[in-house]
Amino acid sequence: MKYLVTSGAVLRFTDGSHVELKPGVHSFEKRVTEHWAFNAHAQAITEDELKQSQGSEDLTLKVSGLETTITGLQQQLDEKAATIDDQLKQIEEKDSTITGLQQQLGELTEKLTTQEAGNAKKQPSANK
Repeated sequence: MKYLVTSGAVLRFTDGSHVELKPGVHSFEKRVTEHWAFNAHAQAITEDELKQSQGSEDLTLKVSGLETTITGLQQQLDEKAATIDDQLKQIEEKDSTITGLQQQLGELTEKLTTQEAGNAKKQPSANK
């Protein structure tokens, strides 16, 4: 028969031996189940209860695994968000640089056009 141990304990016997009870589902010898304190820490369970208990333990393990996965994914998400923020800042800086260079290009083009127009007026005539 299987027993569901709900709290840990150490059962001591008159011959000096002892048995440690750990939470969970276990089988025990008859002398252990007849110990005066055994029923305070464990109770007999049927096969159906055992299946439910094992199903519950499976679900607990699955939930624990999923929580670990979620934590890892959340950490990855935070890292990716930080990377995206950094890249957005770089884009803003580069946009600013491009705007500044476009202004400089416009100014230089204007100066060149003005200078070329001035040079065209100053050219001496070849027919003198």
